Amino acid sequence: MPYRCICLFALCFCLAAAVAMGASTTQEKLRGTQQQIEAQRQALEETKRREAAVQAELKRLDAKIRALEEQLAEAQKAWEATQGRKRDLEAQLAQIQSRHDQLARRASELTRVLWTATMRLKSLRAETWAEADRESTWLAAVLQELRQNRAQLAHEQAALSTQTEAVRAASAELEAQGKRLAAIKDDITRQRLAQVKEAEKLRAQRLEGEAQLGSLLAALEDLRRKAALEAAQKISAAKGKLPWPVQGRVINRFAPKASPPVTGIDIAAKDGDAVRAIAAGKVVHSDTLRGLGHVVIVYHGETYYSVYAFLADPSVEEGQAVTQGTALGRCGFSPKVKGPGVRFELRSGAQALNPLEWLAPL
Repeated sequence: MPYRCICLFALCFCLAAAVAMGASTTQEKLRGTQQQIEAQRQALEETKRREAAVQAELKRLDAKIRALEEQLAEAQKAWEATQGRKRDLEAQLAQIQSRHDQLARRASELTRVLWTATMRLKSLRAETWAEADRESTWLAAVLQELRQNRAQLAHEQAALSTQTEAVRAASAELEAQGKRLAAIKDDITRQRLAQVKEAEKLRAQRLEGEAQLGSLLAALEDLRRKAALEAAQKISAAKGKLPWPVQGRVINRFAPKASPPVTGIDIAAKDGDAVRAIAAGKVVHSDTLRGLGHVVIVYHGETYYSVYAFLADPSVEEGQAVTQGTALGRCGFSPKVKGPGVRFELRSGAQALNPLEWLAPL
């Protein structure tokens, strides 16, 4: 096998292996993106579920806070009422104490009067006994009234003291209750604040997840369009319909079993004629090869390559995307043609295909 055929065979084999090992097809990317979308959707649903649970918890906590605020307001009103009642009772107690003090002073005065009267009665003569008896009766009545007033005051004072103590205890209990309710409210408020932070975090996650899902869906749509375009542009579907790389006459035909083997066709053309890509693809080689001059190789997807040798003035670079009909260069000197022309080959991986079976009939 001639050296140039070996070189071209090796180059195409390496390119096929590289594509098979390193390149991800559109269909693989499509499947991968669909899997990412499904995973993202599941994650988003979980985030939404957690966010809904947090919102429900926030509503429950808000209801508890409102109920506690109502209880606190009622407790405050009750406490204020007991404080007012306590002040009223203290005022009444002060009045009773004042009356008690007045009666005590009066009792002291009456006691002195009674003592004086008693002493005087002992020294009275018989003729004044009637008068003394009247005075004694009056003093006894005064003393009885004084004792009754004292007893009544003592009873009122005891009753007021009992009420005052009850009011004081109720006030203390209401104050303690208010503190307990306030502490519970503070605790629930802290819980609510934590839930609000969690809700904000989940909302941010949800928005980020929705944005990522949107990006993935857009990427999926792009990949679907690309896959549809690639399916429509598959070179394997255009067998027997592909345009010729250059208009001319076939000088050397495909003969892989000949000695040496002919793995393509040589086409004679006019000097300066443009050599064009037979299908859309990507330039994977644009350089000189020994015995083949400047060679451009275009990858068309699947496993197909087209090879253009003996080019002059190449106009594409490696990595460049080309469409069907893109000019790759001009016809250079072809040894088999002995003039301007191009060597054209078509390969599936490293296997040479008969170009005449793929190109449209002239």
